[in-house]
Amino acid sequence: MTDLKTEFLEIIFAWTKGDSYPDIYTMLVIWISKHKDEIKTQNEVQEILQRMESDELKEIVEDVLVGMKYFNLRKEVLIDR
Repeated sequence: MTDLKTEFLEIIFAWTKGDSYPDIYTMLVIWISKHKDEIKTQNEVQEILQRMESDELKEIVEDVLVGMKYFNLRKEVLIDR
């Protein structure tokens, strides 16, 4: 299992156990900064990075982890690898 997938699963686990939005957001920032070049769904990565400059962190966390907006990113990381 790659670091990309393992680290994303750790973020999902933190979400399911009820960690705070700021903690999960920080994990997402670190994850996407570290792995942004190896993710194939670059349009979604770039959109998330842009949103991190202005959008509410709660909305970003929910969209990345459970929203339909970034389904392809989750599919790539969790299923297609």
